[in-house]
Amino acid sequence: MNIILKKLVRKDRRGISPLIATVLIIGFTVALAAVIITWGTGFVERTTEDVDLQTKIGITCTKVDFKIASVDCTVNSPQFDVRIVNNNDQKIANVILRATSEGGDVKVKQEALIDPLPLIGFGTGTANFNEPWSWKWNPTGSPPTYLTLIEAIPVINIENTFQPCNVAIEEFIPAPGEECGKT
Repeated sequence: MNIILKKLVRKDRRGISPLIATVLIIGFTVALAAVIITWGTGFVERTTEDVDLQTKIGITCTKVDFKIASVDCTVNSPQFDVRIVNNNDQKIANVILRATSEGGDVKVKQEALIDPLPLIGFGTGTANFNEPWSWKWNPTGSPPTYLTLIEAIPVINIENTFQPCNVAIEEFIPAPGEECGKT
């Protein structure tokens, strides 16, 4: 049995030649570098495109100049119309309206759809807030609340991306005694 084991054990204990080992290491290194470069190129391109879009949005938002010209409130009705005037040539694709009541409740209308849409440069349009929310009637029996602040946030369209311009928020504060919903 001792003779059989000796025949199975190989006497040649040499490994891979140093030349072949060097070629294999270089091959693995080149393959790994190719994978990293392919991934890195795509990552850098996507990041550059995102930064470019955000820069365009930021620059365009600084050009937005509009005002809330008037607010037409209907007494005992949960809706109002906001007349918006665009003071420069930047198109406003849409507007987000945010209404705050005397009690601090906030209601947001995400797409208040300006008429006409989009609001072209130096144009005037009307946005309607017709959410099912009454600021006059209060079912809990506590004193009624009224709208005391209306905010309009313009939405622009850059490369088919609709983006709200949070730096260009316009506020309308009704005069005392003329709050929306107050009789």
